[in-house]
Amino acid sequence: MYEDKDNFFVLAVVFGTFFENIKVDITTESLKISYSIEKENISGEILAEEVEWGNFSRSIIFPAEIDVDRSFAEISKNGILKITLPKFVKAEKRTLKINIVE
Repeated sequence: MYEDKDNFFVLAVVFGTFFENIKVDITTESLKISYSIEKENISGEILAEEVEWGNFSRSIIFPAEIDVDRSFAEISKNGILKITLPKFVKAEKRTLKINIVE
């Protein structure tokens, strides 16, 4: 996770799963990424295994409020999920102009 003055960014490596199996839930203060990797049917003796199978999830709490409506996620061909979460900007005080209607 990293940030600039306007956004938080989250990067997650999710190769080995179909993007349809990835779920990203956000609130104004947190993010949860969850996905599963199905074990392949292998006929034969497994000598070594470099992949973890099953369900995975990760939750993050942010130090500032998130603008949920402007947040988005994208995934690259090599399995890197990037989530952009704009920081919520509270409206500044302003004076309304009064229009005369006839």
